[in-house]
This record gives sequence, C-alpha cells and structure tokens, in this order.
Amino acid sequence: MEWYSAKIVYQITNNQNDIVQFDEQVRVINAINKELAYEIANQLGYINQEKVITDTGAVLSWGFIAVTEIKSIGEVKHGAEVFSLIKEFPKERFIEETNKKAEYLKNTFQLSLNITA
Repeated sequence: MEWYSAKIVYQITNNQNDIVQFDEQVRVINAINKELAYEIANQLGYINQEKVITDTGAVLSWGFIAVTEIKSIGEVKHGAEVFSLIKEFPKERFIEETNKKAEYLKNTFQLSLNITA
C-alpha cells in the first residue's frame, strides 16, 4: 500500500444569492496504486457532497466537480509535507492575511480548550 494525496474540487452554492465558491480539498489516501487512489478520491468526492443550513436559513451545497490531482507522497510520518502552495503577493498583504488566519486559528483552539476545560 502507498500513500497518495488527492485534490478534490467542489462547487459551493448558496440558495439565497448568486455567489459561487470553489472548495479545493487535499485528502490523504492509502491505496495499492495510483489508479485505485483516483477511484477512492472520486468516491470520497461523491460521498462528501453535502448541504448545510445556516443560522439565517440559507442552504449551502457542496457539489462534487472532479478530482484534479493524484500524487504519491511516499512514507507518511509525523511532520511529513503533504501540501505546498507558492503564492505571489505584495509582502505586506501576504503577511497581513497570514497573521489574520493564524490569529483566527489560535482563537479557535483557545475557545475549544476553554470549553472542554
């Protein structure tokens, strides 16, 4: 068995507006070969389609579009890199966005730790 990463793409629609979003998810799959990893990724794409009703009553729908990448990632071990994305932005904007994401994540974990404590 080998480990693969699969990029699964969904289209997110909202029944209360015309805005369309796309969700690219990278999933880890254990399979005997690349072809089977592709089949499993497609099955995951269909299985994980969902609809969520927000607190305002909007229905958000994740519709599976396609599997766009399958890559062998070798041995899976603690700290192994499974995804990397290089972006080109003005330095200040990128750092500001990164700090916002990091702060949000930090606050999320602090809230969950406070709830369970």
